[in-house]
Amino acid sequence: MKKFDIFDLSKTTIVCDRGSNFLKAFQHLYPITCYAHRLNNVLKRSFFQHEKQPSASSSISIEKSCTSDEEDNEPDISPYIPSKPVKTIKKSIVYTRTIEKSVMKTKLIDTPSAVQNLIKTIVDCKSLAKFVKKSGLNKEIQEAGGVALHQAIAIRWLSLINLLESIDTSFTQLKIILHSRKQQQRLCVINQHLVQQMIRLLKPFQSIIKMIQSGSNPTLYLVLPFTLSLRKTLKSFDNFLQHVNKYEGTEVADNFNAYHESECVSYIRERIFELLNSMVDLDVRHYSATLLHPDYRSLRGCSNEEKMECHNYIREQLKLIGKEYSNSNDLTQQQKRIKTEHSFILDEFKDNPNVLDVDEAEDDDNFDTRSIEYSSPAIQPDELMRYLSMKIDMKDYSNNILTFWKLNVNEIPSLARIARRIHSIPATSASDLSRIIQSLLPTTPERFLCVWLYECIRIFSDRFNDIKDNESFNKILENIIENNFFIKNLSKLFIL
Repeated sequence: MKKFDIFDLSKTTIVCDRGSNFLKAFQHLYPITCYAHRLNNVLKRSFFQHEKQPSASSSISIEKSCTSDEEDNEPDISPYIPSKPVKTIKKSIVYTRTIEKSVMKTKLIDTPSAVQNLIKTIVDCKSLAKFVKKSGLNKEIQEAGGVALHQAIAIRWLSLINLLESIDTSFTQLKIILHSRKQQQRLCVINQHLVQQMIRLLKPFQSIIKMIQSGSNPTLYLVLPFTLSLRKTLKSFDNFLQHVNKYEGTEVADNFNAYHESECVSYIRERIFELLNSMVDLDVRHYSATLLHPDYRSLRGCSNEEKMECHNYIREQLKLIGKEYSNSNDLTQQQKRIKTEHSFILDEFKDNPNVLDVDEAEDDDNFDTRSIEYSSPAIQPDELMRYLSMKIDMKDYSNNILTFWKLNVNEIPSLARIARRIHSIPATSASDLSRIIQSLLPTTPERFLCVWLYECIRIFSDRFNDIKDNESFNKILENIIENNFFIKNLSKLFIL
């Protein structure tokens, strides 16, 4: 970090997944866990994708999960490492800790047979997508009017719903093409109605994860309202239908049998709800980011305790900024006093604001010259109170939160400083940096090799020193950088 002139890591905020190596390394820096990773972990565990693959004799095959943020070794009760400077707000959960622990440890073999059939359907969908890719049938499916099948990868967000949507969209084309190749049994084992219900169940997560990755715009303030929305949506099937009809469009409800929910899908929905409550624990900075957005500053949906905790945190930060400003101006103020302090003929008649003369007090026993305002000073509103009482229309600021704080920095300077600091924290980690690189580089073989090199460095970061000494690796990288202007500008990402 010294290359970026960052020498004190305590002044930075680390955003990472829940990999044990990251949490151990950054525990003294009070990191924020990546929200998209956390939602992905909730879905993986909800669909039992976190379990190790059983033997071939098992009737149901579960895909192995080999991500850095795997949670097999993490505590079941405490999903977030609390910190003293940054207090974690405790949320109210209707389930007891005993029930949460049992949900975390529930195995697929212990679930109803309908749920096992649902998981088997997912496995069959993955197997079909793998077969189609290996057989080169995607082009034929597209020519027939369908879409290419997407493969589900455990470490890629939204890959499961992309797989299910592609199969549902191309279901008719798949029937024809597989029948012509005498492979129709690969599709016959898949229940399209069940696939459609799973798509509908995952729609809210798809929308949220897409919105939370909004490029360079602040996103941390979205975490709290999104979490509250998911909890409300998944709590009951009626709430879920209302959400789908309101936000996902009526065509989604019409196409996916809105007024029916299978037993197995209901089980998974309730399981997601329980895991969401137990695994997603918000940091006080999430609450503060939401409060520091004018459209959500009332913290609707939060308890009074959570609101009070958030207000106290903001006021603590205001005090720290006030002390910092006061200390920096102490020397200047002292120098000014030295210049202005001198004897004057009327000095002996000046009132001492801190000490009341005894004789004067005795003379004024029968007559109080002080007004009520002086004897009982009113509490001056701080910047937080002024901000909460302001009338703000975000349309005047093009709905840009950073523009609002920039234009109001003179009125609430300290709070604006806190807002800039908190809104600079992203809601997700930088694990999708390869996507940014892909969007910048031209479509050439060097592009894919460059991304592949980045992934190798990221995945095998613990062996980075060994890679550094590999001369052939360096030569390949030098050739790529030398022959491509775009990669030259990104060469700092791959400095060895």
